[in-house]
Amino acid sequence: MAIVFIFNLYQKNLKLKLLKYIHVIFILLLFSINSWSQNPIFSQFYSAPLLLAPSFAGGTDGTRVSLNFRDQWPNLPGTFITYAFSIDHYFPEIRSGMGISFLKDVAGSGKLGYSSVAFHYSYNIKIFKNWRLRPGLALNRGKRSLDFHTFSLFQKYLVRNKF
Repeated sequence: MAIVFIFNLYQKNLKLKLLKYIHVIFILLLFSINSWSQNPIFSQFYSAPLLLAPSFAGGTDGTRVSLNFRDQWPNLPGTFITYAFSIDHYFPEIRSGMGISFLKDVAGSGKLGYSSVAFHYSYNIKIFKNWRLRPGLALNRGKRSLDFHTFSLFQKYLVRNKF
């Protein structure tokens, strides 16, 4: 009788653990529906904290302003140029940080561009005396563009080759 009771208890615990894992996986899938790659990367990524994660909004006491510029491979044709500006502030009375960021990325000689503006929000949750959890949320609006006037697709095939 005791063995059956222990076995039933074990099955209930197993079902609860399995249900807990299913809930966690469902929540993670819910928040990862849209994903993109090829984000602009700065060599000093810590100088653009809001571009890394929205939870960095209000990560310092007071106001933080960040201005970044990157020109990758400037001596070669088709350089990659990226500009970024962000400002954020921590509001201790509501334990929240808010910020806004602007980004302009121009890639290659085809002038493939991306512009975006994002609003960032983070909330400071005190777990223990020296432990904090800062979940963040970003609302982003971006625009991709392509400058067709800079292309010369078949130009090298139209020139006569002389031997």
